[in-house]
Amino acid sequence: MALAYSVLAFGALVAGGWTAFSFVAGHRLRAAEWIHSLFREFYLSDEVRQLAVRLEYGFFDEVAPLLERRLFDREVTLSDDEIKLLSSLDTVLNYLEFVLYLVSEHRVATRDAEAVFDYWFGLVCNNEHAALRRYIAHFGFEHLASRAAVTDEDFIFFYGSLMAGQSGHQELIGIETMMSRISQASVAGTLFDLGEYPGLVLGSRTLVLGEVYRIHPESAQELLHQLDAFERFNPATHSESLFVRRMVRLVEPGIDAWLYVYNRDTNGCPTVESGNWQTHCQR
Repeated sequence: MALAYSVLAFGALVAGGWTAFSFVAGHRLRAAEWIHSLFREFYLSDEVRQLAVRLEYGFFDEVAPLLERRLFDREVTLSDDEIKLLSSLDTVLNYLEFVLYLVSEHRVATRDAEAVFDYWFGLVCNNEHAALRRYIAHFGFEHLASRAAVTDEDFIFFYGSLMAGQSGHQELIGIETMMSRISQASVAGTLFDLGEYPGLVLGSRTLVLGEVYRIHPESAQELLHQLDAFERFNPATHSESLFVRRMVRLVEPGIDAWLYVYNRDTNGCPTVESGNWQTHCQR
């Protein structure tokens, strides 16, 4: 009798194990089919492919200025092409946000999501895509923001006359109450001596030294518009602006921050070899 019970118990255990295995296998099969359908619908879409090309090959000059305007200069009129681009981008970001939500709820395995969407997650985290991360954080794509390790805080980098102790810093009304100094900082670029102030051009392997501030959220709009006027930047007409406000990834500390880049020809302008405007002025 004991043997019979043992056989029955073993049989029940095997049956239960097979049922569990069948359930898991079926679940994995359904997950694989779902992931395959996501891949097919996502990557074979003309809209998505065109957006990928613009994000990867025309981001800084074409896409980033549009995203930067949408953050604090929404009064600037958009063209039909810009509206279409934003619509495509929002569609893709919402899609990725939904996938990450499913991962967080354990509806989709992390490895499955990464297998299909790792390219897009990589684009979001790419150092060159600071404006995209700022857009994601600002407009509430919480899971994507967490993935890229960004928050809704804004920072600004000063490298010339706006640094503490310099002439420009004292000219801005209430500037000290609208931001808090974080630390010294640096960005990749070349610094030019324009006389009373320097001009930064991005893209060099050398470092330009300065300081980074955290902008108080309630003061962001007012502060940036004050700085825009000071730097003679018009968000609606970049070509006519002396300096242009851009969002970039700092080398040190490794955060995304606003800064103003020089928007004129630098031929004949001497470079500041040290990349440090303060020590350059003391010579």
